[in-house]
Formats: sequence, structure tokens, C-alpha cells
Amino acid sequence: MANQEQLERLIRSVQEWNHWREEHPDVEVDLSGASLYKANLSGANLSGTELRDTDLSRAELNRAELRGADLCNAILNFADLEGVNLRKADLTHAKFYNADLRDADLNGAKLKGAILGGANLTHANLCNANLSHARLGGANLCNANLSHASLSSANLNNADLSKAILSSASLIDTDLSHANLNNADLKEANLNGADLNGADLSNATLNGVILSNALIGNRTIIDDDWRNFHSLVNEGGVGRDLRGATLNQFDLSELDLSHTNLSEAQVLGTNFDNTVLTGICMADWHINSSTTFNGVQCDYIFRNYDSEQKAFAGRLPVDPNSTFQPGEFEQWIKVRQGALDTIDITFASGIDWQAFFQSLQTVRQQHPEAAVRMQAVQEVNGSYVASLQLETEVVGEALDQLKATVENEVKASYALQLAEARGEMKALERSLDRSERSLDKAVETSEVKASYALQLAEARGEMKELKRSRDRAEHSLDKVVEILAMTSRYTIHGNIGNLADTNWGNMTATINQNYGAQADDIIQLLTSLREAAQAFPEEEKEAALDCVQQTKAALAQPQPNPTKLKTRIVSLLTVAIALGTHIATATDFANNVLELSQKLDVPVQILEPQLQQLKQLHPDFQWNPGE
Repeated sequence: MANQEQLERLIRSVQEWNHWREEHPDVEVDLSGASLYKANLSGANLSGTELRDTDLSRAELNRAELRGADLCNAILNFADLEGVNLRKADLTHAKFYNADLRDADLNGAKLKGAILGGANLTHANLCNANLSHARLGGANLCNANLSHASLSSANLNNADLSKAILSSASLIDTDLSHANLNNADLKEANLNGADLNGADLSNATLNGVILSNALIGNRTIIDDDWRNFHSLVNEGGVGRDLRGATLNQFDLSELDLSHTNLSEAQVLGTNFDNTVLTGICMADWHINSSTTFNGVQCDYIFRNYDSEQKAFAGRLPVDPNSTFQPGEFEQWIKVRQGALDTIDITFASGIDWQAFFQSLQTVRQQHPEAAVRMQAVQEVNGSYVASLQLETEVVGEALDQLKATVENEVKASYALQLAEARGEMKALERSLDRSERSLDKAVETSEVKASYALQLAEARGEMKELKRSRDRAEHSLDKVVEILAMTSRYTIHGNIGNLADTNWGNMTATINQNYGAQADDIIQLLTSLREAAQAFPEEEKEAALDCVQQTKAALAQPQPNPTKLKTRIVSLLTVAIALGTHIATATDFANNVLELSQKLDVPVQILEPQLQQLKQLHPDFQWNPGE
């Protein structure tokens, strides 16, 4: 029963009440069973108060202090609880129907069996709260923080959980049918047995989520890759066709994936621990150092896929009667993971070693955290492949982005070094030509002849000395290359080379399908780049046409890869840099590339190193999109 004296003091004045609480902090307050219907208790200090079975419906409790209060079975329907502090309060079976709990602090609160239907919990803090068996149908939990909360067997039918944080939350057997989980964070949440029929999980973060026995129907809006994951977990993966699937950071541990087609699949950071991988096809799949294979069961694999015959090929071990020895497959895959941490740069027309090592030193200074090291150099059919290795703690997508950045910066710096070297050589040649012309026109006096002859000899000597210096550098570095090539056992070659100028029309049709209204502008820009390249010197012309062709091929994929598109844009800018200051159309070419990057939503920040180098070469260079 409520203490009548305390109840009257509270009703009389909140200010007087709060002063009394300060004067008597150790007095126990009992307001259980009291009727405080429509009472104005804004800002009241009710921490630790006994409020069991109290009627607080339509009461004004905004910014009230109810930390640790006992509100079991209390009635708070339509109450104003905005910004209230209910940390660790006991709200078991309390009724909050249509209550306003915006910005309320319910961290660690007990809400087991509570009724919160239609309640507004926008931005509420429900970390570590116990909401098991609670009824939250139609509640607004937009931007609410429910990390580590227990919502097992709760009813969240039609609830708005958009942008809510549910990381590591327990949602076992929870009714989430028709709930809005758009952009929600469900990292490592347990959705075992949850009902997700009709739920909207578009753009939700689901890394590490548990979907065992979860109900996902045709009307559930969820990424196809996560639908595949759900199917794998609940229906098994034996013999499945997962070609080209994106399974990055998925937990596929302890599944049976034997004879599954994983060719071209993205499995960066994926957990294959204790998984059965016997007979899988891994042709052109994408793994990284974060992909784990501890304790896998694998007797043999296939390294190739015949798309016409729809058959696996390239068995390993090759002998059809042989299988991997225990631990052999894990060791085999570790070797390839180590190789995948390299950046491979191909030089089709030989290497200017002085320019290459200068560019490598420049990039090392720009990325001290990456520890860029030369791992190996190998000559292949007249071309050189230089393999660089990064020693860094960065993993996953961040590592891939770092590798792409380092690769592009090395190429751009190398192109700039070549351009500067060409400029020095041409300047010296022009100086020699001027000396020879001056000598021919000089007066016939022996003193003048001797002076000009001396200038000419000095110029020729400087020219020869420069050439001898470069020859010595190349000779010394060739020896380094021989040693590195002999000591390198594993070298992964990137897909760098010339692409034939074919299927231009077919690719154009696919680009139209992919980009709709933007397609005409994109194709026009690509055509302009091809036409501009025709006027370039032969080496730059070949490189430019190659880059344009690769860019168009990347755009013509059924699902263009954003990372590849960024790389292509950087490559095109590198061509503009390689032109140096000697081609008047270099800046026009660069402007077309940058306008294309805008059409493809490539952030300009990624292109900053190349833009700075272009401005070094062309001080007046400015980019105005759309002009």
C-alpha cells in the first residue's frame, strides 16, 4: 500500500518532493497501488521508488528520475516519459500502450512481458534490457539502441526498427513479421527461429548473424546473398551452385559444402572452420588472409570450371585415386593466401628501374603504416611482373582498398618519373641542337670557334654521361631482378595486359541496360577518350586504348564491380599523367576521365594523388564537372 503522507507530498509539489528526497535520501518511498492518473510529475525524483501496480496512465513524467524503481504491473498507457531515466528499473508486465518513451534511458531495465504496443521508443537506450516475451507490435523503435538486449519470444510484428542497433541482441523465436529493419545493425544477433516473413531487411548489417531455423519467406526483403546464407544454414550446401555469390565475412563453419560450386565467389573474411569442402570448385574465387580454414575436411578440390559443359575440372590432387593428406589442403591454401597479399604490377615494355624504385620510395613515405616491400620480380615473355607485399594490421575490405590505393599510387608516381625523365632528356637534346646551330652561324674567328666547340663538347659529354649513368643503373638492377626471380616460388600475376578492341557494340547494349538514362553520356565519354587517344604517342596511345577498353568491359558486366571501376578511372588518369607536359590535349583527356568518374559515382577523394600530380604538370589545370 502507498504511504499516504508521501503520496500527498508528491501530488502537492514536485519541487517540494525533490527537496524532501534530497533531505531524506535513506527513506524508503512506497507509492505502490496509488492512482496518479494524469499527474504532472515532470522532473520528479522517483529513483528506487516502490511503484508496483501504480496507475500512471497519461501522467507527465518527462525527464523524471526513475532509476532502479519497481514498476512491476504498473499502468503507464499514454504516459509522457520522454527522456526519463529508467536504468535498471523493474518494469515486468508493465503496460506502456501508446506511451511516449522517446530518448528514454532503459539500459539494463527489466521489461519481461511488458506491453509496449504502439509506444514511441525513438532513440531510446535499451542496451542490455530484458524484453523477452514483451509485446511491441507496431512500436516505433527507429534509431533505438538494443545492443545485447534480450528479445527472445517478443512480439515485434509491424514494429519500426529502421536504423536501430541490435548488435549481439538475442532474438530467438522473436516475431519480426512485417517489421521494418531497413538499415538496422544486426551484427552477430541471434535470430534462431525468428519469424521474418514480410520483414524489410534492406541495407541491414548482418555480419555474423545467426539465421538457423529463421523463417524467411518470398515477401521478406533481404539481400540475395543473405538469402543464400539462410538457405545454406537451414537446407544444407551439398552440391549447391554458388557461382559468383558474395559471401564475405559469412560464418559457414561446420557446414557440409561438399561438391559445391564456389567459382568466382567472394569469400573475403569468410569462416570455413571445420567445414566439409571435399570436391568444391574454387575457380577464380576471391579469398584473403582473413578467410579461415581451420580444421576443414577436404579430400580433393577442383580449380577450373567449364561453363559450357557445366562441369568441374582441374582436380587436385591430379590422380583421381589420390586425396589430400591430413592438413595438406590447409597448408596449400595458406601458401595462396600469402601470395594474395601481394600487389602485382606488370610492365609490358620493360622497366625503367630508376623511375620504378624512386616511385616505390615515394609511396613508402606516403604509407608508413603499410610497410611496402619488394617481394619478387619475374620476367614473363618479355614483360616484367613486380610483386609488392604489404605488412599491415589492416584486414578485409579495408586491406583491399589499401592495396588498390598503393597500386594506383605506384603506377601514377612511376608515370610521373618517366614524364620528368623524358622532359630532362628532351631539354638536353634541345640544348645540343641549339649549340650546333649556333656553331654553324658563328663568326670564323678561332676564339669563337673554340668557345662554341667547347660548349658542344660539354653538352655531348653531359648527354653521354647521362646515358652511361642510366645504363649502369639498369645493369645493376638487372642483377637484382635475377636474384629476386630465382628466389621467388610463388608469384600471382594480375590481369594486366592489352584487351582486344572487340564486342564494342555488344558492350554498349549491356551498358544501356545497366545505366539507363546515364548510359548515353557514359558511352559518349568513352568514345571521346578513344578518339583523343588516337593523337597520343604510340606507347601512350596503346595504354589509353587498353584502359578505355577495360573500363567499358567493366561497365558491361551484369553487375559492375565498384572497386574495379575505381581502378579503371585511376588507370585512365595515370595515362594523362604519363603524357607529361608535351601533349596539349592531356588536360582535355583528364577532364573527360573525371567527368566519367562523376557519372560512375567514383569519389573525387580517391583520385586526389593523381589530381595533385596533374596539377604539378599543368599548373592551370582545373576540373569543372559537366563542362
